[in-house]
Amino acid sequence: MVMAAAYKLAAGAEEVRQAVPKLDELIKLVTPTVKGDRLTIVLNDENGGVTQLTEALAQPVSVAREAARRTLSMNNLKQLALAFHNYADTYRKFPTAANYDKDGKALLSWRVHLLPYLDQAALYKEFHLDEPWDSEHNRKLIDKMPKTLASPLADLKEPGKTVYLAPVSEGTIFAGQKARTFANITDGTSNTILFVEAAPDKAVIWTRPDDFEVDLEKPLAGLVAAGAKGFLIAFCDGSVRFVSENVDPKVLKGLFTIAGGEAFDRSKL
Repeated sequence: MVMAAAYKLAAGAEEVRQAVPKLDELIKLVTPTVKGDRLTIVLNDENGGVTQLTEALAQPVSVAREAARRTLSMNNLKQLALAFHNYADTYRKFPTAANYDKDGKALLSWRVHLLPYLDQAALYKEFHLDEPWDSEHNRKLIDKMPKTLASPLADLKEPGKTVYLAPVSEGTIFAGQKARTFANITDGTSNTILFVEAAPDKAVIWTRPDDFEVDLEKPLAGLVAAGAKGFLIAFCDGSVRFVSENVDPKVLKGLFTIAGGEAFDRSKL
């Protein structure tokens, strides 16, 4: 009766059903017995029980691994957002998408300029800041990409690439060469996207001043990886959220801009 009650409780829990969609089949493969304070579970290996058990457990294991990778990636984005805030506290302005030479040519990505706030001050000092990312000297530092910039969700074949990008289209926080401040974010920091985790095919060399060109008419384009059901974003207030692939494009468009005046419900993400 104890085991029957436990099965009924587990079978009725929605989170258990989602994690183990073949729960009923799995239960049939094992025979639990209770003697005193000892629980023994015996696998019924008739008709390929081992194979069936392996298949039944494959999906929940995969789901658990995916959840763990997502948590790690969210932590990376939180660290980047915190570094962004520490930079702003130091300079009273945000970093621009890159630093520029006297002719307006972009040299090194914002990711390089956040290094001192990611416990990477020594690496930052190795860069020649007045040279482009692909100069003979700076190119040698690409392979030293910090782990914080490596997403566990993106299976990238080329080393030195990242999918943590800043939105750089008109109206976003990183648009243009003029540095922004908190005062410029009139939509509110909790309503404005700071960074995104883009799809793997949008990955860039981390030192290169390349980022996410938002198509405000199709704001989802380039964000959802194949087989994924959404993507991660970091807001300007430092919070990180998973956004469903079914998000309303109008809501997402409003989140990318810093002063659009849009009103929205974050629960719809």
